[in-house]
Amino acid sequence: MTAGNPARSCDVCGDCQGTGWTVVVGKGARLCVCPLGEAIRSKRIVAARELPVNTPPRMFERFRIETMLPDPARHEKQVELLALLKTNPRRSVVMFGANSFGVGKSAIGWALYNSAVQAGRQAAGGKLSSFVRMMQAWEIDGVEPVVRPSDLRLWDCGLLWLDEFGKVKPSEFATRQVFDLIDVAYEEQQQIVVATNLSRDELKEFWDSQGTQYGEAIRRRLFDRSDVIAVDFGEENA
Repeated sequence: MTAGNPARSCDVCGDCQGTGWTVVVGKGARLCVCPLGEAIRSKRIVAARELPVNTPPRMFERFRIETMLPDPARHEKQVELLALLKTNPRRSVVMFGANSFGVGKSAIGWALYNSAVQAGRQAAGGKLSSFVRMMQAWEIDGVEPVVRPSDLRLWDCGLLWLDEFGKVKPSEFATRQVFDLIDVAYEEQQQIVVATNLSRDELKEFWDSQGTQYGEAIRRRLFDRSDVIAVDFGEENA
């Protein structure tokens, strides 16, 4: 007999075999109703509500467009972009570029988010993974999302901020909801701010892998706007 308190066979749920998940025919994997499944569900619900809406995370609340002073010798494109945004912080922005790590895209995105909140405008944003967790919890667990596409139709000059856009592959349902968020923001002329380490073509390919109807449609809604500032930071790291 081994030391400690190994789980007894009666402690293991017969439905999920101790995994917390069961398979429902025609619906796929679903969380079990056993204690382990409920514990996983509780964690998913907490994660689904982490998306910042009208309140920046504490670690990003200090970022301000007017006080950002990047080194022009190292971050020429960031300097140029900030100069435009200080004149009009309500411009839509797409910061992209293959392998464009460490060039300050996220800092600018959160600074624009903070500008919107300070001005009393509605704002929702964060990493794509946060949006995906929120939408998947809505799909699987029935957890009401903190922001849904229809909400954006009620915003007055709101801001949708999507960071690490193209890093986490969502489910088909989550893909549709993320697309609908972008689509409604585009139709209602809300400010859209996106940061990704993919090129334009890679961005299309990423979303095409979720469904061929998404790649070009998303790219068009991000780049084909009269107010958009599109900056290829991949050139800065070339």
